[in-house]
Amino acid sequence: MVRHKKEKISYNGIMRKRNHYSAELKTKVVLELLSEASTVSELAAKYDVSPVMITRWKQEFLERASDVFKKGTSDTEKELEEKEAHIADLERKVGQLTYEVDWLKKKSTEIYKYMLNILIICPFIHCVTCKFRTIVCKYFLR
Repeated sequence: MVRHKKEKISYNGIMRKRNHYSAELKTKVVLELLSEASTVSELAAKYDVSPVMITRWKQEFLERASDVFKKGTSDTEKELEEKEAHIADLERKVGQLTYEVDWLKKKSTEIYKYMLNILIICPFIHCVTCKFRTIVCKYFLR
């Protein structure tokens, strides 16, 4: 027994893009609706928006209207502060790591130059007595 028939969905070759409306437009439409100057149908025709969409905007607007008068920081402000603190922390870490990389580059060139000086003074790698240029390699004294 088949309860639901599956219908084929036809494709007409035109893909519709999803519309994105600005907050200003949404507010303007909802305020016009709340002022009762025009009906949902009239506003839908005027702004070329679905009446269902206008009704959703109105519901969302009325649900969040009380947030305007709340004292203290809102959830979005708290999230923003947390993200800003996180960004500041990351910037400090980047600065510290940049400083460390620069220091390591400087030290690596110093060590490289030091090793070259040792090899110039004493071509024998196994010679342990070579430290700085002031000490003469024992192999040159023979």
